[in-house]
Amino acid sequence: MSEEENLLIISDDKKINSRDISLISLPSGQVLVIACDSSGGIGPLKNDHINVPGEIVGRFLARVPLMEIMSIGAEPIGLIDTLSIAYEPVGRTILAGIKEELREADLENDIFLNGSTEENIPTSQTGAGLTVIGITSKNKIRSGNAKPGDLVVAVGLPRVGNEVMESLDIIADIKSLRRINSCTGVHEVIAAGSKGINYESRVLAEMSELKLRQSGSCQIPLDKSCGPATVLLVAVAAPSVDLLKKITSKPINIIGRLEKDE
Repeated sequence: MSEEENLLIISDDKKINSRDISLISLPSGQVLVIACDSSGGIGPLKNDHINVPGEIVGRFLARVPLMEIMSIGAEPIGLIDTLSIAYEPVGRTILAGIKEELREADLENDIFLNGSTEENIPTSQTGAGLTVIGITSKNKIRSGNAKPGDLVVAVGLPRVGNEVMESLDIIADIKSLRRINSCTGVHEVIAAGSKGINYESRVLAEMSELKLRQSGSCQIPLDKSCGPATVLLVAVAAPSVDLLKKITSKPINIIGRLEKDE
């Protein structure tokens, strides 16, 4: 799975490009938040490179943009899937996986679903895209909120491809994100994807006009792809790290400390 690097904030005619989300100010004062993800060559069809059931494709296809929307402080209100395969038999199973992920996130009754499948041309390889729409208010947006002295902590481990299904207990998920979002001392969260921890942690620092001093003791691969958002990067006040460890069973690694960029 991959993402486009594109955050567009429209506020007082000001535009800022960064991260993987689009934010659009509405006349009501609320903010529309949009995130998307895509998947290709992963599924149960004969020409797929990674063979997994359609339900698994659907779950991770939905998980990535849902986590991106929720990490910035918005509530998902709509989900649109665009499947480049027929509804039967595989499209139906992908949709079932999407709905299961929504149930796991306690969103099945709060979000509208829409989408499309390919019913005109036979396909032999799975391709799918998914867009999530969320809404929030300007004062709830969690972007550029990291503080000098915060630790940047990785929750979960980088996994991609076949590794993902072998590592479900040690990769980030939506339940972990909900707990982290409500944790005292957490100032910002980024769902890390294909660009890896190193890149995303620098983005996190730059959004708050800070610099990251990396820890020399971190042993996880910082440039490896985190696939379908298998890592959450958290900017957290140092005294709250122990609390963070208590609310999630996922592996926690300190990446570094944020400092003023002087």
